[in-house]
Amino acid sequence: RLTSKMADPIQSDPEMDSDEDEMPKESLRAQQTPPPGTPALEDLELKEYFDEESKEMDLTKLFLKEMPKFGPEWSVIKRLSMRDNLITKIEHLEVMPDLEHLDMYLNELHSIDNISHLVNLRILDLAFQEHLRTIQNL
Repeated sequence: RLTSKMADPIQSDPEMDSDEDEMPKESLRAQQTPPPGTPALEDLELKEYFDEESKEMDLTKLFLKEMPKFGPEWSVIKRLSMRDNLITKIEHLEVMPDLEHLDMYLNELHSIDNISHLVNLRILDLAFQEHLRTIQNL
């Protein structure tokens, strides 16, 4: 069992330090309005963000608050970038057994769950998670 504490790279929140079970308040980033033309999650055409040759999907900076529900057609993805979004929970990756690289840099993750089935995962980028305090059970 791997357990590690992460220092908050943005700033320390005394309220969070005193009670780890309390849900964090919404960050200023989460209160931002997406720029015009940013698709809503339900309107995303995932194939537009997928590179067939590299087997990479790049969903960077789309102001997503949750991960898309990936269907079985996305089982071929090797690298998934969800960088610079507002995602609070890792989910819907069960269909990606070959995923090797998951980039969750600069999101709003509260915990790290739902990745134990990713047996081919070699790179997991969790940098700049304002509310993430502990990583367990990896």
